[in-house]
Amino acid sequence: MTTIDGARLAILTGKRAPTLTEDGRALADALAERRVRTDPVVWTEGPAGTEGPNGWSRYDAVLVRSCWDYHANPDGFHRALDDIDRRERQVDFPEAPWN
Repeated sequence: MTTIDGARLAILTGKRAPTLTEDGRALADALAERRVRTDPVVWTEGPAGTEGPNGWSRYDAVLVRSCWDYHANPDGFHRALDDIDRRERQVDFPEAPWN
């Protein structure tokens, strides 16, 4: 089993699933078994725009998961992704249907 000791991953989600979907929680559990710490982060709420222990700098990468509400505010969603990218966090899009 591959482990990534100490890695921390933000799982970007939407307001409809602030604590992740069932499969998102299963993913978080599987990652925890590999010593990857995960936090669900609602894209409209935070920690966008803040640095330090409560900001994006605490994460090694960001995984876009259940952001089903992005279509209601596509400009805001792109701003959130740009903010993450500016802080040099790796953003992973399993599928990017909004492109």
